[in-house]
Amino acid sequence: MSHTAAKIVSYFVDGQQVSTSTFTYTADDQNNLSTVVPPHTTNFLSSFNITLSALRSMCMISDESLTVKTNSSSAPQETISLVAGKPLTWDTDESYPEPFAGNVTALYLTNSGALSANFNFWSLSQQ
Repeated sequence: MSHTAAKIVSYFVDGQQVSTSTFTYTADDQNNLSTVVPPHTTNFLSSFNITLSALRSMCMISDESLTVKTNSSSAPQETISLVAGKPLTWDTDESYPEPFAGNVTALYLTNSGALSANFNFWSLSQQ
């Protein structure tokens, strides 16, 4: 089964839109995670698998700021400071490398805030 994701990028100068581009990605596999991280929680474990060589597109977002560790809570492959409401996206059209150094097998989410965090991660992979 084929899955599709789209990213729309708009750029505004002095309140006027000067550019909009739509990027569409299709792949045969998707891996999505939607979870609630309770307040004052450290290293909330979520199983989530990404094969880096197959990754085509991804978006990670939370409505509260979180620290995201990959693969291990004590010696993580990455430690990402995810700012509330600001998505971390990547796709094959980006000029910068993937946000992960290797495959991802688990996410450890830390919510230092007083409110529950609604965390979402969507990814497309070509297997």
